[in-house]
Amino acid sequence: PFRTCRLLPTLAVLLVSVNHGPAAEGDDSSWLTYRANASRTAFHSSSLEDNLEIAWKYQSSMAPRPAWPRSIRMPFDRAQHTVVARGKVFFGSSVDGRIFALDLLTGKRAWTVATDGPIRFAPAIWKDRLLVASDDGFLYALAIADGRQLWKKRGGPDDRMVMGNGRLISKWPARGGPVVADDVVYFAAGIWPTDGIYLYALNPENGETLWLNSESGSRYMAQPHGGAEATSGASAQGYLVVSGDRLLVPTGRAIPASFNRKDGTLEFFHLQKYGHNGGTPTMAIGDMFFNSGLGFSTESGDRVASLGTGQLAAMPDGLVRAVGGVVTGYRFVVVEKPDRKGNLVKTRALEPAWSVKDAHTDTSLVVAGNQVITAGEGHVDVIDIKEQKVVQSLSMEGTPYGLAVVSGRLLV
Repeated sequence: PFRTCRLLPTLAVLLVSVNHGPAAEGDDSSWLTYRANASRTAFHSSSLEDNLEIAWKYQSSMAPRPAWPRSIRMPFDRAQHTVVARGKVFFGSSVDGRIFALDLLTGKRAWTVATDGPIRFAPAIWKDRLLVASDDGFLYALAIADGRQLWKKRGGPDDRMVMGNGRLISKWPARGGPVVADDVVYFAAGIWPTDGIYLYALNPENGETLWLNSESGSRYMAQPHGGAEATSGASAQGYLVVSGDRLLVPTGRAIPASFNRKDGTLEFFHLQKYGHNGGTPTMAIGDMFFNSGLGFSTESGDRVASLGTGQLAAMPDGLVRAVGGVVTGYRFVVVEKPDRKGNLVKTRALEPAWSVKDAHTDTSLVVAGNQVITAGEGHVDVIDIKEQKVVQSLSMEGTPYGLAVVSGRLLV
């Protein structure tokens, strides 16, 4: 039998492996980044098998310590999210700053390596290496096989330290979770615009800087309160997202900013326009991205859809939303809407296609082939999309904030 894993971020952190048939080879044998891909769609093409069972669990010695424990808009480090490659499960610790590698088949620890600060984001995997962001301000490249350091890159200008969440961290912690696209890794350091914000594109082979934007934190711009202007900028708080030739940077309690992936220039950051909307969870699908229950045009940053709050994941022809015990599937349709001049133009829109009630929702969501896996406090549910019903409900201790799918297994 083969396994699946899960993390519990309350009093204990657990990886619970859920068991099904033999592992498949190929593209479904990896989960290379947070929410499956660089667009953070949480979509995996292969389904889970029926009747999941716990195969193994791993319990860490300490529960996660989130950077913003009282903010519902910034939940990125409530659990130690996992990635998988080459038969190993990887995750970091926001307590002792370590990266852990577990054997996917047994749950036994393969190796662990320490950084000098809390690790708040899942690593991104590129070929034979893990790319790890730490509150010590560095992005590390570690060998998947044994954790050897291949290179590291400081995000800020020097080694100054400050107190952060009860310990010394870099004045410019790496809070832009790394993302890889087209053999380039992107990450960001710095959380206070007045101290400087640093957004990088690096060669993952050797850490060479391809471009650096160090100016986005010192722009005189409109603030969320109407009529207010000040020097500010797009400070990264969350996982970076790739949408075509754009890099979307979540900015904590505000809406994301967009940068050109080729040269790092800022394309838009509509801070005042959308007021107090915003949060770190961001997902891109086609020419749209979603944040805080709203859909935005990736081209302009203008709002084009309103779904309401909840967990989101993509499907081939639309998306899924889970909130308040209800899971709803939406499909994209083409509609005609008047433009600013009153002329009718064709545009994409979302319309409800199906829904399932009485599910556990609100903490995590992924789509695996013809299944939706949704989580709420103490439970993970598997929904069959064709049958439009919950086909399995798994009870577990704690709150499951992180889900990953690999080779028919579910890691929680």
